[in-house]
Amino acid sequence: MVKVNVLILCYVIRSGFGMEYELSNRMVLTVRDLLIGLRYPLRISVMSCWNSDDTTMFIRNITSGPKNFQIKIINDANPIIPNMYERHQEVIIADLQCNDTIDTFSKISRSMFNFYKIIIFDGSVSMQTHSVLNMDTKIRHLFHNCPIMPMSQVFFISDSFAKNHFLVKQVYRLGMNEPLIIEDFPYPHVKTTDLTAVLRRQNFHGYQLRASMVILDNDSLNHLDDYRDIHIDAVSKVGYHLTNHVATIFLNATLKYSIVSTWGYQNATTGQWNGMVGELLRDEADIGSTALFFTPKRISLLEYISRSTSAVGGFLFQAPKLSYTSNIYALPFNRLLWICLFALVLVIAGFLCGAVLMELKVLRNYEAHYRLSDVYMTVCGALCQQGSPVAPNSVTGRLITAVAFLILMLVFVSYSANIVALLQSPSNQIKTIKDLYESKIDASVEDTIYFRHYFPLVTETLRKKFFDEKVCKDGKCKFVALEEGIKRVQEGQHAFHCDYAKAYKIISETFLDAEKCGLRGIPYFEMNLDTWSALPKNSSYKELIKIGMMRIQEHGLQQKENLRYYMTKPKCQGGGGNFVSVSLVDTGPAVILLGWGMGLTLVVFICEIVFAKFNVIRKKFNNFKKFLNRGPL
Repeated sequence: MVKVNVLILCYVIRSGFGMEYELSNRMVLTVRDLLIGLRYPLRISVMSCWNSDDTTMFIRNITSGPKNFQIKIINDANPIIPNMYERHQEVIIADLQCNDTIDTFSKISRSMFNFYKIIIFDGSVSMQTHSVLNMDTKIRHLFHNCPIMPMSQVFFISDSFAKNHFLVKQVYRLGMNEPLIIEDFPYPHVKTTDLTAVLRRQNFHGYQLRASMVILDNDSLNHLDDYRDIHIDAVSKVGYHLTNHVATIFLNATLKYSIVSTWGYQNATTGQWNGMVGELLRDEADIGSTALFFTPKRISLLEYISRSTSAVGGFLFQAPKLSYTSNIYALPFNRLLWICLFALVLVIAGFLCGAVLMELKVLRNYEAHYRLSDVYMTVCGALCQQGSPVAPNSVTGRLITAVAFLILMLVFVSYSANIVALLQSPSNQIKTIKDLYESKIDASVEDTIYFRHYFPLVTETLRKKFFDEKVCKDGKCKFVALEEGIKRVQEGQHAFHCDYAKAYKIISETFLDAEKCGLRGIPYFEMNLDTWSALPKNSSYKELIKIGMMRIQEHGLQQKENLRYYMTKPKCQGGGGNFVSVSLVDTGPAVILLGWGMGLTLVVFICEIVFAKFNVIRKKFNNFKKFLNRGPL
């Protein structure tokens, strides 16, 4: 929790009976005890017009306790210089008898009242005139135009001569036009909980707070409480429930909503902000009901108090078939196994060649019809489990052939089973925006105000190129409705950027189980997409609403609303039992191999014809040459 900054204005009022004013030693000691009890200040700046004796007495008494303070005397020549970073360490004490004190007090801004402690020290009452009624009247008269809001810590101290101790009152108002609320402060018996006004001012007595809510679909106003169409304006509906919980349960307040159509973006020409951010900046709303993104431009304008939910979004797409990104005919075996298989074929071919040579030389079987050229056909037949037109004559050659067919049959079965499984497997090769950009998958974006605003602002080279070439191809940007984008994803070969939680609602209702298994998501934006609840800067209700948000988180109310509105990714059930038709893309490598084989066969066939024709021509030429060499008959 942010520490409350401290400003203590200590006013000493002249006696109303015309007696000469003299700084009371008892008053100074009381101020010292109160400062020690509050446990806030380290430095004291004294704004006074006291004489040297009173100033010396004040410094001596204020530093006589167990806690030491740094004391600085403030005057026209040595004015107060505000320190925005160390306000919680400083106390300013001012004497009402000085001429400029009342004017200074009346000009204090609301932000100073919100973040500083203020102590008004009343020494003007006497035993004959003191009463609680007079004290309350004096307080209301003194602060009737002051912006003392619930976060303010204003103390009014009066000397109770009858009871021989000081009475301490605190004052605040729920709104600028609301009456002052006066409460007792238990001095000198100050507890830790008494130091935090937030813990004592949680009852707003039905006071109406102003909340700004973003609604993109007007029909959502009819379904804020019935949990229908949870994917439409989900962020707004969750924020509506969370804001209601804080207001009604934690603060006992009511809410008045104003509806806007955008979160709020700065106009480049005028510099003005529209939407919900604009209402917060113009003090037209106390609370931003709808959570929004944490952006650099908004940091200096808004107070982000609580993370509402993680708005996970990105490009959703059906993972393409593995054959779209890889050659599935090379995937069943890893590289080492392919090398071993190639070596096995060479070994089998070597043994068969040895058996053939044995038949031709050792056994002198010149009538054998199995030749060395037949080894190639036998090995290819064993690899493809198609058999061989010829077989070795020897027992050794036939044993080698039988073993080769048996071993390669096991390899063939394993390879075929893997191919069938790979035909039904989605690709996992598309993992980044770069992979998606280089793929043949088309892309579009959900048509929302914030996506239309943030997508053109991306400057990173790859993402800008992706947006310009994939989303805004040919100068026309593809911003489509949520339902249309999900339909394109279901049809395949399309990536759709959206909030995942909204898309999962439609996907769970329209996709088949097998289609759910192929869903993939890739984030596009590099920024954090968490959404935060926001208040105006220096809000008068900051700590109250912030603690209220933390309380509803601790009690599980925020988680309950998030679970109702934000669906998780649908589970993949029975993904392996679906029927997958095989297309030309799946059989592409095999078709290419077949085409190369047919082309090579045609080339060889033509070469054989040419060679045969050449042999015929050569024979005729040789015969003609022999005829000429015979001479005359």
